[in-house]
Amino acid sequence: MKDRLKIIVLTFVLLSLLHSGSSQAQDTLKFAFISDLHFGKPNYEGETLTPDIWLRQSLFGISSSGADLIFLGGDLIESSNNAAQYALFDSAMKTTLPWYPMPGNHDIGTEPSSIRMDKINAWIARGYGRGASDREFYGFAVDTLAAFFVLNTQAPVSDDPTVLARADLQLAEMDTFFTVHASAKQKFVCSHVPLFIVSRTEADDAYFNVATVYRNRILALMDKHGIKYYLAGHRHVNGVTTNGGITVYFNTALSFQLGTGNQRGYYVYTVTHDGVTRDFFPPVPDGSYGVEVNVQGSGRVLIEPDLPYYSSGSAVQLTAMPDSGWRFVQWSGSISDTDSVASLTVDTTKNIQAVFEEKIKSYVLKLRGQQPGGSVSSDPAAERYAEGTKVAVEAVAAEGWEFVGWAGAVQGTANPDTVLISGAREVKARFRKTGSQLVPLAPVEDSYVRGSLYNTR
Repeated sequence: MKDRLKIIVLTFVLLSLLHSGSSQAQDTLKFAFISDLHFGKPNYEGETLTPDIWLRQSLFGISSSGADLIFLGGDLIESSNNAAQYALFDSAMKTTLPWYPMPGNHDIGTEPSSIRMDKINAWIARGYGRGASDREFYGFAVDTLAAFFVLNTQAPVSDDPTVLARADLQLAEMDTFFTVHASAKQKFVCSHVPLFIVSRTEADDAYFNVATVYRNRILALMDKHGIKYYLAGHRHVNGVTTNGGITVYFNTALSFQLGTGNQRGYYVYTVTHDGVTRDFFPPVPDGSYGVEVNVQGSGRVLIEPDLPYYSSGSAVQLTAMPDSGWRFVQWSGSISDTDSVASLTVDTTKNIQAVFEEKIKSYVLKLRGQQPGGSVSSDPAAERYAEGTKVAVEAVAAEGWEFVGWAGAVQGTANPDTVLISGAREVKARFRKTGSQLVPLAPVEDSYVRGSLYNTR
């Protein structure tokens, strides 16, 4: 057991060094908290839900806020372990900031019988695990300013012994983690479900708070390590409550709201040596616009800078990059141009299409007659032909000459004939004179021996 404890301590030390080793000591940390996106839920009480748009708008606002990292408070999707809904989330979750998700009941199950290891493993396999072991529960520190531990609050609800074992394991690792990071000025525990709503000793809500037995175990560790802050989502409301030395921050949903007086959005927290403050932001920053780029054909568009939304007046450069065997044709929509590199000023929402078309290979067809015996014509007549084109070729004999056959890409004596263009081709026509002819010979002799060779002139 002592050896295992040493391994756990070393793991968390290495994790902290990996996270903060490249940065200078910080006096201020800013992080955003987005929660309850519910990708895959089409509407709520008559309102059409567009979490992809709201998430992109929020990420733009967060990138402009100076935040150092992002927490995602769970319920990324509506139906647990739904690969298609996860894919929708992945397509919208575009940010250069490090982000730290925590699983919610809609992600890995609500009822005891539905919370299974296959759902947790799927969460991890999608790249949502964090920490040295890539798990759904983990801790990390930012220098000596802040230390965070993320819990899976669905684990203690499960009736699966393997999942229940994780509920015990994560508390053991939380204890070790905060022992290692005892010097952190501000300490946080994060989960999808709030630790409590009003007080440490409140009754079980059966849904909106952590059940009493497990809550008391968390509280004991928080008291032991002097942890004052708990961050959560799940309730779809804005709020904060402090009781018994612990402040629980409720983070509103980015999807639909429960109750009245709540607003869709996200929070940006500011952490200093003196404490924690937070500010609320709606998902649409004032005076910002989106640039939507679609592709027709096979290729991609490089957008610089690539942001979910842009403040009015921002300059954006688009570069069309065709795939192999394709070429860029033009821009359409908010831009009308044939240059593969285009610039625009964002003053409204822009909708742009990059049009690519497949390249058609073409080849030269050389036609050779035998002068002065005749020439060769082609139909259709051209210098180059697209691959796969059938070209009719016809030998045209001069007066006193006759066509005797083809050489090169066409063989035989059929005239006209056809050549299939599958590469560079050459067609030769051979001709000979017709009728009796007088041919001067050299040397001039009185008689000639059969089979002898003479020059004609």
